[in-house]
Amino acid sequence: MNAPILSIVTVTADDSAGLRRTLLSLAKVIGNADVEVIVIDGSRTAAEASLNTMYVGKSRDGVLHVQEADDGVYDAMNRGLGRTRGRWVWFLNGGDEAVQPAQLLLELRTPEIEGCDLIYYDYRLAAQGVMKHRRAHAPWWIWHGLPTSHQAILYRRAILSGHRYDVSFKVAADYALTAALVNSGAVVRANRREVATFYVGGMSSQSYRRLRYDADRVQREILAIPRPAIWLSTAIHKAAFERRRRFGRRRHSRMA
Repeated sequence: MNAPILSIVTVTADDSAGLRRTLLSLAKVIGNADVEVIVIDGSRTAAEASLNTMYVGKSRDGVLHVQEADDGVYDAMNRGLGRTRGRWVWFLNGGDEAVQPAQLLLELRTPEIEGCDLIYYDYRLAAQGVMKHRRAHAPWWIWHGLPTSHQAILYRRAILSGHRYDVSFKVAADYALTAALVNSGAVVRANRREVATFYVGGMSSQSYRRLRYDADRVQREILAIPRPAIWLSTAIHKAAFERRRRFGRRRHSRMA
């Protein structure tokens, strides 16, 4: 059996509605011999798992549904990665949506991407009832942060050999993995097209502090960035976080 071109890893837990939304967005490529969809399902209740299995069962060809306990989202993503066979790997979490996946599959067949190890795409950010276009940053942005949402990064599976998400990074293992790949010489390409819609809630001060702690570790331990540059990066991120939080409060007060 020939290996597929694209492996899509979707992790979910106790969210049949989110999984349904993700799989519906992939409907045009599910069953295509060049695509495999791997669902790692950590649902804790039999009823929830049953709903997920029933839905996936409608598109059995090309979908592998694995129900098993995991130690969090990054552990589940590692479990999915270990089952992939495709030339490219795409992590599209349950609840997020693919944007024109058939077009993406066509792009992966073109000679322009030969020699690339990572592809950064644009994405749509859905937050607080507003849909925003987010451009992928240039590859050098990795020294400041993840250049795009992890739902908008494609990884050549060969470059992932020997690499996994480091679960000691509680909220930024995607940044750590991508930084490690770039640091090891991965060839990066940026593509100005939306491939995913990422649904996100508001970020609390506590979760922001955890994110900055993890990002600081990536910049120190993996990228070996000088401390003054890390301080500058942190200050820029903090200012952006405060702007988003103030905007959210103003928008909420106008809607009240």
